[in-house]
Amino acid sequence: MRVFIDTTLWAYRLDQREPAKSEHVHEWLADIVADHEVVISTQVLIELRSVVSRKLQPPLSDQQITALLAALAGFEVVSTDANLIFDAHQLAIREQLSWFDALIAEAAIRSHCIVLYSEDFGHGRRIASLDVVNPLRGCDQTKGGNLPGLQRGVQLIMVRLTMLGAGCAAHEQPRCHGMPWRHPGRSSAA
Repeated sequence: MRVFIDTTLWAYRLDQREPAKSEHVHEWLADIVADHEVVISTQVLIELRSVVSRKLQPPLSDQQITALLAALAGFEVVSTDANLIFDAHQLAIREQLSWFDALIAEAAIRSHCIVLYSEDFGHGRRIASLDVVNPLRGCDQTKGGNLPGLQRGVQLIMVRLTMLGAGCAAHEQPRCHGMPWRHPGRSSAA
């Protein structure tokens, strides 16, 4: 199934200020990436770059940001062009969406996604052909636990997202560091 993942969910995985939310998103992302074709947009890359360079404490280094963006670009990335902007404008009016939410939704619609994962649209909402699902709904954010730090979180995302086709560069197999990988668009492990 083709799914679109909104910016905040990627950001929560890296933000250790709310450890329970970060851990929940970490586990959820691992399952989603393993079982579905993940789609993002240029807007997601732009917004995530802003978050990890300015809002995270401590912010990621330039080198970490470059690696993160390159890893996420391994998924299908919907480019924001003039037609997407025009259609997003109409979607914003029709569905009463904020401008940036309309751009995300339009990118998901154009890429033929079935589900838009986001906490910003309202769980259970239907926008055109998309079902909106908030994977944080019901997440108990008061629980802590022995969670990996920000650096480990970035490392895990990088390993998962950069194993494109040839398996892990270190091990040349589809499972690396205990994490299965299935590249978007492929039906079996890489």
